[in-house]
Amino acid sequence: MADLTYDLKNDVENVEEGVDKPHDTAIPYPRTLRDMPDPPSPEALALGFELQKQDTAHGFFKAMGLGWRMLLMSLPYMISSLGGGYDSGSSGMIQSMPSFLLMFGGFDTVSETLALPSNWVALWQALSCLSTAIGALSCTTLLEKLGPRRTNLIASLIVLPGIALCACATSRVMLLFGKIFIGLSLGIFVASSSNFVAESAVGPVRAFCSVSIGMFFLVGVMLGLATGFGLIGVIDSGWGSWRLVYLISFIMPTLSLAGLLFVPTSPVYLVKLNQPHAALKSLKKLHGSNTSADILRARLAVIQHTVALEAEQKRQKGSPSFRDLWSNPVDRRRTITNAGIWLAYQASGAVFLANGLYFLLIFGVDVVTGGQIIIAMFTLPILLNLVLPYVLDRLGRRATALMLTLGCLGFGKSQGAKLAVAVLMQLGNGTIQLSTGAPVYALNAEISSMRLRALSQSFGLSMGYLAQFALTMAVPYIYQAPGRLLAKTALYAKILALTPQ
Repeated sequence: MADLTYDLKNDVENVEEGVDKPHDTAIPYPRTLRDMPDPPSPEALALGFELQKQDTAHGFFKAMGLGWRMLLMSLPYMISSLGGGYDSGSSGMIQSMPSFLLMFGGFDTVSETLALPSNWVALWQALSCLSTAIGALSCTTLLEKLGPRRTNLIASLIVLPGIALCACATSRVMLLFGKIFIGLSLGIFVASSSNFVAESAVGPVRAFCSVSIGMFFLVGVMLGLATGFGLIGVIDSGWGSWRLVYLISFIMPTLSLAGLLFVPTSPVYLVKLNQPHAALKSLKKLHGSNTSADILRARLAVIQHTVALEAEQKRQKGSPSFRDLWSNPVDRRRTITNAGIWLAYQASGAVFLANGLYFLLIFGVDVVTGGQIIIAMFTLPILLNLVLPYVLDRLGRRATALMLTLGCLGFGKSQGAKLAVAVLMQLGNGTIQLSTGAPVYALNAEISSMRLRALSQSFGLSMGYLAQFALTMAVPYIYQAPGRLLAKTALYAKILALTPQ
């Protein structure tokens, strides 16, 4: 459950009434709150806001000790993110597998290696990103109508035929449609997971759960890389080759589906449906059955109060729309910030580095050696997601230097230069995850207002994936032979110089 005090003081008082009230002003009790089923008492409401202050004041370890159930209830959503990461990592590894290259690619006379057509590499990746953006954008309506739990259930079902199409693909077009299905579900996964965490977790637990969604994605990438690397020596395209890598990805959505059957949905969503008793049961699961009834009622009171204020705004301004994201200075800054952090993440070079092994194969690095370096060093960005935020300013801009160094090494012809490229690419990936990756997931859940949260998160995610779509269309044409590494990294180094890290 998000900290709603800022929304109350700024969104309602400043935007609607146009005045600044002192922070010790009595909490307003609007008519919409009195008209709700089972409305809260003023005493319960006051206690609820006091509990919010206590949640914020708790240290990390104390907060986790009190809120471990919220983390547990978020696990199915994190497993969804794990599945998205597995697909991302395995896709990059599959593109480097000889069995896949023989079936969907051919021998490139310039680089004298097996390679895939640039247009199909671009289409597979770019249309997958575009469908992810569409999934994130459509999530606004789904979250409003179905809530995060059922929305994630739908995404887990959508991804299954996509995996089946990829595993059984006999043509490039069939593989393309499979990737579109998977990309669509990934966009819904990320948006619905962020929404559940923002509306169900409190204090430091919310920030940790948000970062964990990104961390699980990276763990999934590593699992995908490791699985593909274990089968990279298989030459034929039978069920024991790249097809098996896709089949294994059935595990994650299946586990997520099973887990979602046992976790509650967002209490905010239930209050919006005028189901306070169901919301109270949801809060009981999130905070534990030992939590006193008064405490649970107080937390429910805060949610009811915020939903009532939202209803007041809806009565005055109508239903929330994307236009409202730009309707006043507060929401406009939030929208720009939310979209900006995702654009910064894509501008950092993540698309180029995501194609690491296939690029190294084209560059002339032995596929086994390149795979070993990538897998061995991929734990770095995973661990960096948990590093304390104060190091961000110290390490953020090193990605620029790393990218420029990569460009210079592109002129090197020795095996040592090629291995240095492989190592520096992984260091760059770690730096990017530290400076933009982990903060993006945390900020995405923190900066949106209650009324426009689903719209703001969906808009920010879709902007990020649209940027990824554009960059992914260009990248394969840059790094396919006979391109030079300097050309590949110059684009990102230029963007990085303009991107606040």
